[in-house]
Amino acid sequence: MKKFLDSTKSSIRNLSKDNYSKIYGINTIDNVLMFVPIEPALLTLYNEANKLIEESWNNKIIIVGPSTLPFLLKAIENIVNKYAVNQIYHLAAILSAKGEKNPLRTWDLNISMMLNVFEVARTSNVKKVFFPTYMYKK
Repeated sequence: MKKFLDSTKSSIRNLSKDNYSKIYGINTIDNVLMFVPIEPALLTLYNEANKLIEESWNNKIIIVGPSTLPFLLKAIENIVNKYAVNQIYHLAAILSAKGEKNPLRTWDLNISMMLNVFEVARTSNVKKVFFPTYMYKK
């Protein structure tokens, strides 16, 4: 468990160093979603690592998992509609260093999240969706 908590702490610190709200000169609500794909791991964080959760929250990082992500995506869709958002910058993905260890799972997760973004854009009349291309290096 210590290795998992240390890895999570490192991810939170790395995410907090990047100032995503200022990237590309866009105006955002400046929160980052950190997806933990294994539900028991997410529960461990919330039950055993209160300081880590607090640190993530203070750094505007919201930790979500399979059971919480759909609700958060619905909330984001409501925000998009309420504030007439016309552009979405989708920067979340499993990066190649981790993804190459399980390429099918990476593909499935990255593409399904991208489809969720497209669905919000489609149903909310968003005019532009930006997402970086995937990189593969052998």
